Amino acid sequence: MTDPEQSLAGQVAFVTGGAGRIGSEIARTLAARGAAVVVADINGARAAERAAELVESGRAAFGVEVDIASADSIDAAFAAAVAHFGEIDVLVNNAAPTSLVRDEGAVLDVPLDLWETMMAVVLRGAFLCSRKVLGHFVEQNAGVIVNVASIHAYAGSRDITAYAVAKAGLLGLTRATATQYGRYGIRCNSVSPGTIPSSAVSDEWRRMKTRHQLIPREGRTEDVAQVVAFLASPEASFLTGGDYPVEGGLLAHLPGYADEGSTVPPA
Repeated sequence: MTDPEQSLAGQVAFVTGGAGRIGSEIARTLAARGAAVVVADINGARAAERAAELVESGRAAFGVEVDIASADSIDAAFAAAVAHFGEIDVLVNNAAPTSLVRDEGAVLDVPLDLWETMMAVVLRGAFLCSRKVLGHFVEQNAGVIVNVASIHAYAGSRDITAYAVAKAGLLGLTRATATQYGRYGIRCNSVSPGTIPSSAVSDEWRRMKTRHQLIPREGRTEDVAQVVAFLASPEASFLTGGDYPVEGGLLAHLPGYADEGSTVPPA
């Protein structure tokens, strides 16, 4: 069995949104498993910072600025990554303008420019990045893509619309990519994080979300990163076209679970 600490040795991973909260953890985890990591983010200074932290800890990393909504910026970022490391073996499509989610609303209320930005970054960006690596993956008869979706792709919300639709589109992109390129030794899966609280959310919100999970603790960024790393590794060599929710059982039960003492009659 492959040593987990070296399961990605010799691989080069390109992580979009790699300087963000979950993206940074994904980059750290891939690097800890031996991958050379390209930390790609719209905030170039922060991407360079995150990469420098990895280098200081003895890992191979490179930071690059990229605007996932721009095809030209994607071309430049991938060119810089290949010039630095020589190749790309793993793509993690993680970028998302999550700061815009708080400005969303119901279908009648979503600002059109917010809708278009969400689609451009989350879905079109992942599509363009995937196209960028797929030609090379086909030539080498190997390659892995992991798309970071969301449990919002599965279940509706009162005030999250564009983000949910874009993430649901990622599930379709995952299945299409896996179906069309599996014959070339290319695997594509997705991960759907559940509630991964940040310091910006209230204690009340944290308690409410945790109460509805089957595992009674908050989700952590490392919970997501470890699944991404597994899917990128040889241990997952027979897995493709699937989505792996990381949500503590939030989607596994019927309404009523969180109401202590309630009983539901059998159907």
